[in-house]
Amino acid sequence: AMVKIAMDLMHEGLIDEKTAIMRCEPQKLDELLHPVFDKLALSKAKVITQGLPASPGAACGQIVFHADDAQAWHADGHKVIMVRIETSPEDLAGMASAEGILTARGGMTSHAAVVARGMGKCCVSGAGAINVDYKKKTVEIDGVAYKVTSIDKEAFSESKKLKKVVVGNNVVSIGKRVFYNCKSLQSVKIGKNVTVIEEEAFCGCKKLKDVVIKSLKLKKNNLGNKSFAGLNRKLTIMVPKSKLEKYKKILEAKNINYNKIKKS
Repeated sequence: AMVKIAMDLMHEGLIDEKTAIMRCEPQKLDELLHPVFDKLALSKAKVITQGLPASPGAACGQIVFHADDAQAWHADGHKVIMVRIETSPEDLAGMASAEGILTARGGMTSHAAVVARGMGKCCVSGAGAINVDYKKKTVEIDGVAYKVTSIDKEAFSESKKLKKVVVGNNVVSIGKRVFYNCKSLQSVKIGKNVTVIEEEAFCGCKKLKDVVIKSLKLKKNNLGNKSFAGLNRKLTIMVPKSKLEKYKKILEAKNINYNKIKKS
């Protein structure tokens, strides 16, 4: 808006070029050079958390939690977002490889904020609603868990908070008893690259009712025994149109109790 007003006034002959330049703050001009989200895509996006605008810009990519992982994924051609409780000098290489940085702690003068501005990276700091667990390699936001590559054995077993799980497209394996006895869990969305769901993965999730399976690669031998056992309700399952009949046979072979199976 600042630049547009200055240019409009100059074109109308009310101010000269030098005055137009002087009316534009240098730090605001810098913001114009950073990436921005498409307006249409942004209008359809869902806000999952908020923080401080520590460094301008826009970024998207897969979640990573450690500098080494950020470098490795970046080297393989992936775009990544580095998620940390807070950053330190040891994270510099990872921050340089990431498209953007998200931290649970810190303000406008935190390490993440200052370094990101110097690198020209987008950074949101002080997002206090996120819960980062480095050991499990997860970030939980409002009861929804986000994770990379694989979800390890019993990672969320007995959790009382989880209501919804979104397994990202970069995840290929859901481990044994990962969501075992998560009594508040109601819906699960399984990404398109999941090839393995180990035994008792969702066993005992008594409120679970909706399951969306986007994967085209799930096979009978890779769906563990009792993976969806011990539920109080019959499941409503959505699967890719091309895999409808195949998944019906897999679910029946594994004695998974479902109410209906639909095309996604």
